Amino acid sequence: MTESAAPTGINVTTKLRPLQFVFYLCRPKLVIDNGEPVVIGWGKSFVPLAPGEHTVRCYFRYLYLPRAMESSTTVNASPGQVIELRWKARWIIFLPGIWSLT
Repeated sequence: MTESAAPTGINVTTKLRPLQFVFYLCRPKLVIDNGEPVVIGWGKSFVPLAPGEHTVRCYFRYLYLPRAMESSTTVNASPGQVIELRWKARWIIFLPGIWSLT
């Protein structure tokens, strides 16, 4: 039996405040290293990555804003490491979202 290598990637948790419930109608998108946007849901999502440094952007479409609360962060993933990130929506739609390590 062969042992598979541990996954390398990021767990991104997208969060809202309870009064922002209308944003549940919008689906957040992740962009890794200027690639194609990946549609994720609100809550926890795993994204596999190759080891190395990566830029992660998150945003969602809201009314006339194609990239509401867009913000980015840079992570450095070691082989077999899963990085826990959190992206939190702000109170004002024009401000960037907040990234943090969890």
